[in-house]
Amino acid sequence: MAAKIYIPNWLKLLLKILLSGAALVLVIYKIDFQKISTIVISSDWWWLIPAALFFVASKILSSIRLNGYFLDIGIRMSEADNLRLYWLGMFYNLFLPGGIGGDGYKIVLLGRRSEVGTKKIFQAVLLDRLTGLIALVFFSTLTTLFLPIDLWLKVLIITTSPLINWIFYIIIHKYFPVFVQSFTKANLLSAAVQLAQLVSVLFILFALKIGNAFGLYFFIFLISSVIATIPFTVGGVGAREITFLYASTWLGLDTETAVAVSFIFFAITAIISLYGIRFNLQSGFGKSLSIK
Repeated sequence: MAAKIYIPNWLKLLLKILLSGAALVLVIYKIDFQKISTIVISSDWWWLIPAALFFVASKILSSIRLNGYFLDIGIRMSEADNLRLYWLGMFYNLFLPGGIGGDGYKIVLLGRRSEVGTKKIFQAVLLDRLTGLIALVFFSTLTTLFLPIDLWLKVLIITTSPLINWIFYIIIHKYFPVFVQSFTKANLLSAAVQLAQLVSVLFILFALKIGNAFGLYFFIFLISSVIATIPFTVGGVGAREITFLYASTWLGLDTETAVAVSFIFFAITAIISLYGIRFNLQSGFGKSLSIK
């Protein structure tokens, strides 16, 4: 049996920072940064208010989905407390990516505060992430309708995409039966999450005075979101921007405008996630949560 290679957390974090930095440097090198600045400055900023509100709504729905999985394993926590914990996890994932991260913090805290084993809590958090990812992939396949590819390929992609959800259900039913009861609700919430984020992106497009090609921008956003879930950068920083860069070039969109969409969405994400610092600074935050 081959020896398992141990990579210390500090080295993993360093590699993520380097990859994020390299991706951002490449994006900045490839675009006219002065043009992006002009696009952002001249945008209609009022549209960013509903964009932020729909992003917040997507995160509230995500926290409800996760709490449903927690309930399956016997962890009873109010939606308000769960949202506070979820928001702190957002802050940790984006601003404190080293160590165990936001998901790890939730697993450790709930493991200590409840009688449920950390293995089941880890499964709940993992399935929550996978449910969201599958919804992302499904909506991504729907937006292939707007791509400049053959019709038969669009039909093939869209008609086969539900198989992913069916396979996911089989896996849960066989290996994680305790979570089956939440499967339908979790999928509906995931769909609502993605719709809320697409509306958020739509308002960003309005802010940048983009009046066409919405479907293409939605496709790029969803694909970039899928890529951003792969943990090789810090909070997806760089991964989303480089996807917007090359996808917009392929689709014939204005590159600077597309990257500006990515920058603004990240800025909204960062500002909203920063609210979680309130709970990080709150003394005895973990003990203040009512967990049964």
